[in-house]
Amino acid sequence: MRGGRHFLGRPSVASRVLRKVCRSGCYHEAINKMSFVVICLLALSGIVAYPVTETSESNAEQKDKLCHGLRMPQPPDYNPYFEKVFQDLNSDPTFLDTMGKANRTDVESGKIAHVVKILSPSVRTRLNEIKKTEMSRLQNNNASTDHIDYANPDTFEEEDLKRLIVKAMSDRNEIRNKQRKVLKSLKEESEPKSIFSQHDLDGNSLVDLNEFKALLRSLYQKEVGRMCIQGIPESSVREKWEKLEQNQQREFQDMDINKDGFINYEEYNRSWFRGSSNSQL
Repeated sequence: MRGGRHFLGRPSVASRVLRKVCRSGCYHEAINKMSFVVICLLALSGIVAYPVTETSESNAEQKDKLCHGLRMPQPPDYNPYFEKVFQDLNSDPTFLDTMGKANRTDVESGKIAHVVKILSPSVRTRLNEIKKTEMSRLQNNNASTDHIDYANPDTFEEEDLKRLIVKAMSDRNEIRNKQRKVLKSLKEESEPKSIFSQHDLDGNSLVDLNEFKALLRSLYQKEVGRMCIQGIPESSVREKWEKLEQNQQREFQDMDINKDGFINYEEYNRSWFRGSSNSQL
């Protein structure tokens, strides 16, 4: 199929994204302990893959969002504090040794927080300063304090590290659950027969041009979901849609193999899988 086959020929974009997500991240059972520490604790923003935020949108664009809630949450407000704390902790051999011996449960529950008591004086001093800066931010912004021992404003102690780890893991799991739900929904809704049936409005097993345009829009929305989850800027999403709009007539003509002015499921399915047969992850 000519024209926009590259788009129509990707029925499994959601499942491919799902497999990619499942292959990566902190929950992989084969990951070793130190890798778990590096990935899950050192870079909260990295494991979640927070999207790029566009700052130059017009008011009209802000009101006409295409992603409809599919964007992943922005990094939590305590993320800079989180990164500074673990950057400092990883400069201490005692911390690294403790983490290397810890199991997954001890890390996620914050049980390893006892290591704070045996950190070097220089690391403890830097952690105290990092905490004081964070306390000042919290006081000025009236933000949530779940990630810090707010009752002790002066020194970074075992309770601070435990709270920070538990909060970070909780937020990570919440975001991953949202990702899984969105990806599962996209996968289920992207089945070719399901999409065809949804847009065969009169139930005659044929899709006319108007029904085809609605079908094409539905396919596009699945692609939007993939792009939104990946954090692709909305301007790129809009550009893709504009190109698709320009090719609707040609798409229809290419898929209408017997040239009867309709697309039956066999024609639709043949075009779909012909385009997807060369798809690669």
